[in-house]
Amino acid sequence: MVIEAMDIDNLPLIGPGKIGAVEVEKDDLPVSKQDISNWYNDVVLFEIVKQTKGREIAFLGKNYYVRCIKAHSFSYLLHNLKGLGFFGHKLNMYYGLNRLQNMPQFSYNMKMRKDQQIKFKQNFEDYNKGLDIAMDFDAHNSKDFSLAYEEFKYICHFFEKEKVMFSPRFSGSGFHILIPSELVPEEMDWREFPQEFLKEIRSLFNLTSLDISTGDSRSLLKIPYSLDINTGNICMPLDKEQLDNFDIKKMYFEKAKSMTLKNRGLMFRKGDRDTFKKFVSEYLW
Repeated sequence: MVIEAMDIDNLPLIGPGKIGAVEVEKDDLPVSKQDISNWYNDVVLFEIVKQTKGREIAFLGKNYYVRCIKAHSFSYLLHNLKGLGFFGHKLNMYYGLNRLQNMPQFSYNMKMRKDQQIKFKQNFEDYNKGLDIAMDFDAHNSKDFSLAYEEFKYICHFFEKEKVMFSPRFSGSGFHILIPSELVPEEMDWREFPQEFLKEIRSLFNLTSLDISTGDSRSLLKIPYSLDINTGNICMPLDKEQLDNFDIKKMYFEKAKSMTLKNRGLMFRKGDRDTFKKFVSEYLW
């Protein structure tokens, strides 16, 4: 699931209540706080922190939520997990699609943090240096899941054939494809490109499960290797075998523990700016 900035920007920085369209914490969640603590071992956290540098991080749940988290190193990630009470609640972990430079550190004093957040939002474009493209294939039930998977798999194979660099992922409930911001052709406006790209791709391939709201400049995306508290599944980058023969049972955190996760990475398929530019010019504009 992808969360748009409009769902949470106007909420208090931290506190109780439902968060927009987020699937919130329930009494019958499939994971316990101990399961969460056990999942986020050093190996998993090292895979996560490789992705958090230059990103805004957010912890979101039903009764507790906090954003504008800076975690540019392993020690800062640990400090924030402990200082912001991550393991005392059942929370999902997200990152912003923006690539940020010189993002400020935020206080653990919530009154001061709120003031810092207001200032950060006002000056956001001073930090914003890029915007990744995220394709979110929604799946809300078994029928939708099958459709989302087939559309996701088709696009992955098409991108591979056209040598588009991308990372294919299971989100915990649906599927994501991420294309890094540095591939956007220089002559195009990178701030507007993701939204236009998603609209064109959905129309070109008639992708009924594709949610184009991920083109919003403040969207949040589930962090790969994080635990989805609503399903008990892991947001997992997919290798070729997992992509072609997806088995959701193997994504459950108890099963995922058996995978070798150290240095597993984001499973980016080969490609570069030139091959992406060629794809855009031949199929989109």
